[in-house]
Amino acid sequence: QNLKDQPPPTLAHTVNSVNDDLYLFGGRAQQTDTDKLFKFNTIKQEWTSMQSKGSYQPKGRSYHSSCSLGNKIFVFGGCSSSGR
Repeated sequence: QNLKDQPPPTLAHTVNSVNDDLYLFGGRAQQTDTDKLFKFNTIKQEWTSMQSKGSYQPKGRSYHSSCSLGNKIFVFGGCSSSGR
């Protein structure tokens, strides 16, 4: 197992499945909303820190929703640290 890139403990994050991978986005870590994206490969059992792709980069948030469609993940709503 590669635990080097594993995400910090968070709450109110989302996890989506795309093929053999699970993608964890956002959530609250140490009282701060995060915009971090992590991939867990279920075959290799390893974490990788990722960068979002596309024209829009989601801001840090928690208590949001997300879904996967094909090889894309869509993030909806949520709260920022300043928007509670």
